[in-house]
Amino acid sequence: MKLIRFLATITLLAPSIAYSEDEPGRLRLGVGFYLMELYDEAVLSGREAQYGGVLSVGYLINNNFVLHGNYYSLSSGDFDDTDIEGSEILIYYGRDLTKRGVQQSIGGGYFSEDWDDSTGSKSLDGLQLGYGIGYNWDDTSITALIHFRDSSEYDDTLTQLEDEINSVFVLSVIFSTRL
Repeated sequence: MKLIRFLATITLLAPSIAYSEDEPGRLRLGVGFYLMELYDEAVLSGREAQYGGVLSVGYLINNNFVLHGNYYSLSSGDFDDTDIEGSEILIYYGRDLTKRGVQQSIGGGYFSEDWDDSTGSKSLDGLQLGYGIGYNWDDTSITALIHFRDSSEYDDTLTQLEDEINSVFVLSVIFSTRL
Protein backbone atom coordinates (compact mmCIF):
# COMPACT_ATOMS: atom_id res chain seq x y z
CA MET A 1 0.00 0.00 0.00
CA LYS A 2 2.90 2.34 0.74
CA LEU A 3 4.28 1.68 -2.76
CA ILE A 4 0.96 2.72 -4.32
CA ARG A 5 0.89 5.92 -2.27
CA PHE A 6 4.49 6.69 -3.23
CA LEU A 7 3.85 6.16 -6.94
CA ALA A 8 0.61 8.15 -6.77
CA THR A 9 2.49 11.04 -5.17
CA ILE A 10 5.13 10.96 -7.91
CA THR A 11 2.37 10.93 -10.52
CA LEU A 12 0.73 14.00 -9.00
CA LEU A 13 3.96 15.96 -8.49
CA ALA A 14 5.74 15.11 -11.75
CA PRO A 15 3.71 17.46 -13.99
CA SER A 16 4.53 20.40 -11.71
CA ILE A 17 8.26 20.19 -12.52
CA ALA A 18 9.14 23.17 -14.74
CA TYR A 19 10.78 22.58 -18.13
CA SER A 20 11.87 24.85 -20.92
CA GLU A 21 9.26 25.59 -23.57
CA ASP A 22 11.80 24.45 -26.19
CA GLU A 23 11.71 20.89 -24.90
CA PRO A 24 9.20 18.42 -26.33
CA GLY A 25 6.31 17.35 -24.12
CA ARG A 26 6.94 14.94 -21.26
CA LEU A 27 3.63 13.09 -21.51
CA ARG A 28 3.42 9.94 -23.67
CA LEU A 29 0.21 8.29 -24.83
CA GLY A 30 0.39 4.90 -26.49
CA VAL A 31 -1.24 1.68 -27.61
CA GLY A 32 0.24 -1.72 -28.17
CA PHE A 33 0.37 -5.48 -27.78
CA TYR A 34 0.51 -7.34 -24.45
CA LEU A 35 1.55 -10.98 -23.91
CA MET A 36 1.59 -12.91 -20.63
CA GLU A 37 3.13 -16.38 -20.37
CA LEU A 38 2.93 -18.69 -17.37
CA TYR A 39 5.61 -21.40 -17.22
CA ASP A 40 5.51 -24.81 -15.56
CA GLU A 41 8.95 -26.40 -15.84
CA ALA A 42 7.68 -29.80 -14.62
CA VAL A 43 6.12 -30.69 -17.98
CA LEU A 44 7.59 -30.40 -21.46
CA SER A 45 4.78 -28.29 -22.88
CA GLY A 46 4.37 -26.30 -19.68
CA ARG A 47 3.61 -22.92 -21.18
CA GLU A 48 0.26 -21.12 -21.14
CA ALA A 49 -0.14 -17.77 -22.87
CA GLN A 50 -2.76 -15.06 -23.03
CA TYR A 51 -2.54 -11.93 -25.19
CA GLY A 52 -4.38 -8.76 -26.11
CA GLY A 53 -4.03 -4.98 -26.16
CA VAL A 54 -2.55 -2.34 -23.90
CA LEU A 55 -3.21 1.38 -23.43
CA SER A 56 -0.31 3.30 -21.93
CA VAL A 57 0.32 6.68 -20.35
CA GLY A 58 3.90 7.64 -19.58
CA TYR A 59 5.51 10.65 -18.01
CA LEU A 60 9.19 11.46 -18.61
CA ILE A 61 10.22 12.80 -15.21
CA ASN A 62 13.66 13.72 -16.56
CA ASN A 63 16.27 12.27 -18.90
CA ASN A 64 16.76 9.26 -16.60
CA PHE A 65 13.34 8.37 -15.16
CA VAL A 66 10.01 7.52 -16.76
CA LEU A 67 6.75 6.65 -15.02
CA HIS A 68 4.35 4.30 -16.88
CA GLY A 69 0.70 3.54 -16.23
CA ASN A 70 -0.66 0.67 -18.36
CA TYR A 71 -4.12 -0.83 -18.74
CA TYR A 72 -4.34 -4.20 -20.51
CA SER A 73 -7.12 -6.53 -21.62
CA LEU A 74 -6.26 -10.12 -22.58
CA SER A 75 -8.95 -12.32 -24.11
CA SER A 76 -7.10 -14.56 -26.58
CA GLY A 77 -4.82 -17.47 -25.88
CA ASP A 78 -4.58 -20.80 -24.10
CA PHE A 79 -7.12 -20.12 -21.35
CA ASP A 80 -10.50 -20.89 -22.90
CA ASP A 81 -13.30 -18.52 -21.91
CA THR A 82 -10.98 -16.47 -19.70
CA ASP A 83 -10.73 -12.69 -19.82
CA ILE A 84 -7.95 -10.89 -18.00
CA GLU A 85 -8.01 -7.16 -17.31
CA GLY A 86 -5.32 -5.40 -15.38
CA SER A 87 -3.27 -2.33 -14.72
CA GLU A 88 0.34 -1.56 -13.88
CA ILE A 89 2.22 1.33 -12.34
CA LEU A 90 5.89 1.19 -13.28
CA ILE A 91 8.95 3.36 -12.81
CA TYR A 92 12.04 2.88 -14.96
CA TYR A 93 15.58 4.22 -14.80
CA GLY A 94 17.65 4.63 -17.96
CA ARG A 95 19.87 6.97 -19.95
CA ASP A 96 18.82 9.41 -22.64
CA LEU A 97 15.13 8.60 -22.24
CA THR A 98 14.10 12.00 -23.59
CA LYS A 99 16.52 12.08 -26.53
CA ARG A 100 16.27 10.77 -30.08
CA GLY A 101 17.78 7.31 -30.54
CA VAL A 102 18.00 3.98 -28.78
CA GLN A 103 17.04 3.89 -25.12
CA GLN A 104 17.34 1.17 -22.48
CA SER A 105 16.02 1.08 -18.95
CA ILE A 106 15.48 -1.10 -15.90
CA GLY A 107 12.77 -0.83 -13.30
CA GLY A 108 9.67 -2.35 -11.91
CA GLY A 109 6.41 -1.68 -10.24
CA TYR A 110 3.04 -2.95 -9.12
CA PHE A 111 0.38 -4.85 -11.07
CA SER A 112 -3.25 -5.66 -10.33
CA GLU A 113 -5.43 -7.88 -12.51
CA ASP A 114 -8.80 -9.65 -12.58
CA TRP A 115 -9.33 -13.07 -14.18
CA ASP A 116 -12.94 -13.80 -15.21
CA ASP A 117 -13.97 -17.26 -16.38
CA SER A 118 -16.91 -19.65 -16.09
CA THR A 119 -16.05 -20.45 -12.45
CA GLY A 120 -16.09 -16.81 -11.33
CA SER A 121 -13.70 -13.95 -10.84
CA LYS A 122 -10.25 -13.95 -9.26
CA SER A 123 -8.02 -11.00 -8.39
CA LEU A 124 -4.23 -10.96 -8.38
CA ASP A 125 -1.70 -8.28 -7.51
CA GLY A 126 1.97 -8.03 -6.78
CA LEU A 127 5.35 -6.69 -7.74
CA GLN A 128 7.29 -7.10 -10.96
CA LEU A 129 10.80 -6.33 -12.20
CA GLY A 130 11.58 -5.39 -15.76
CA TYR A 131 13.79 -4.25 -18.59
CA GLY A 132 12.88 -1.84 -21.36
CA ILE A 133 14.38 -1.19 -24.76
CA GLY A 134 13.13 1.13 -27.44
CA TYR A 135 13.74 3.86 -29.94
CA ASN A 136 12.71 7.52 -29.73
CA TRP A 137 12.07 9.77 -32.69
CA ASP A 138 11.20 13.45 -32.25
CA ASP A 139 7.58 12.93 -31.18
CA THR A 140 7.02 9.16 -31.35
CA SER A 141 8.60 6.08 -29.87
CA ILE A 142 8.39 2.31 -29.76
CA THR A 143 9.19 0.57 -26.48
CA ALA A 144 9.33 -3.10 -25.50
CA LEU A 145 8.92 -3.76 -21.78
CA ILE A 146 9.79 -7.21 -20.43
CA HIS A 147 8.56 -8.02 -16.91
CA PHE A 148 9.07 -10.93 -14.55
CA ARG A 149 6.47 -11.44 -11.84
CA ASP A 150 6.35 -13.37 -8.60
CA SER A 151 4.68 -16.66 -9.57
CA SER A 152 3.36 -17.57 -6.10
CA GLU A 153 0.34 -15.28 -6.53
CA TYR A 154 -0.71 -17.25 -9.61
CA ASP A 155 -0.24 -20.63 -7.89
CA ASP A 156 -2.47 -19.61 -5.01
CA THR A 157 -5.25 -18.19 -7.20
CA LEU A 158 -5.50 -20.18 -10.42
CA THR A 159 -7.00 -23.63 -9.96
CA GLN A 160 -7.45 -24.39 -13.68
CA LEU A 161 -3.72 -25.11 -14.06
CA GLU A 162 -2.67 -28.65 -13.18
CA ASP A 163 0.83 -27.96 -11.89
CA GLU A 164 2.75 -25.32 -10.01
CA ILE A 165 3.67 -22.16 -11.93
CA ASN A 166 7.45 -21.60 -11.91
CA SER A 167 7.62 -18.22 -13.61
CA VAL A 168 5.47 -15.48 -15.14
CA PHE A 169 6.80 -13.51 -18.10
CA VAL A 170 5.15 -10.41 -19.58
CA LEU A 171 6.04 -8.62 -22.82
CA SER A 172 4.42 -5.39 -23.96
CA VAL A 173 5.27 -3.50 -27.13
CA ILE A 174 3.97 0.08 -27.07
CA PHE A 175 3.82 2.67 -29.82
CA SER A 176 3.50 6.12 -28.27
CA THR A 177 3.47 9.80 -29.10
CA ARG A 178 4.72 12.68 -26.96
CA LEU A 179 2.35 15.50 -26.13
